[in-house]
Amino acid sequence: MTRARWANVSPELRGRLVASGQLNGCGPKNRWMNYLIPDAVFGLHLEESCYQHDLNYMVGHTEADRVKADWQFLESIQGRARAKTAGVWILLRPVYLLVAWVYYRAVRWFGRPSFHYADRERTLEEVEELAAKA
Repeated sequence: MTRARWANVSPELRGRLVASGQLNGCGPKNRWMNYLIPDAVFGLHLEESCYQHDLNYMVGHTEADRVKADWQFLESIQGRARAKTAGVWILLRPVYLLVAWVYYRAVRWFGRPSFHYADRERTLEEVEELAAKA
């Protein structure tokens, strides 16, 4: 059994998870509010960070896993912000870092119902099955 981590999930499986709705990007899964939460803010694209966060929520099983998933989400967005603002866009860095903090606080406050609390974490094989079912 393989641990389901972003690095272990093939681009093909990621595509199937997105197509099946298992990875939905930024915002809550299957809720109207998903349309209010953008996947990009001022040119900073957050889709991959959100997909990675969705996967972490799908496979984790303890509150410690949720805290780690949320922190990794913040770090991912901050990394994207720093990369995007490495040159001419440097003046947007504070805005992007604020966006990262707002998204992080939102998942901390509102993400609990979307997290997979269980007796163990899901394996890569179980994630593949979820992608196949939908």
